[in-house]
Amino acid sequence: MQFELVVIGANNGTKTEKLITTSARKGRVLLIEPVPFLYAQLTKKFEGVDSIAIMNRCVTPSDGVVDC
Repeated sequence: MQFELVVIGANNGTKTEKLITTSARKGRVLLIEPVPFLYAQLTKKFEGVDSIAIMNRCVTPSDGVVDC
């Protein structure tokens, strides 16, 4: 799958909202946020935007379980 934009550590999307929405008009966007309450804010902010995928995951250099 190809993405126009990938944001690792998307936070609540406030600082990058313009970049995210502009990119979402051009193609698919992937937002990754490990912190549950920030992930919830992201999903609410971009609810209904089909070109934006949001994952509640951590990105690490190795396999395993991370407590966020």
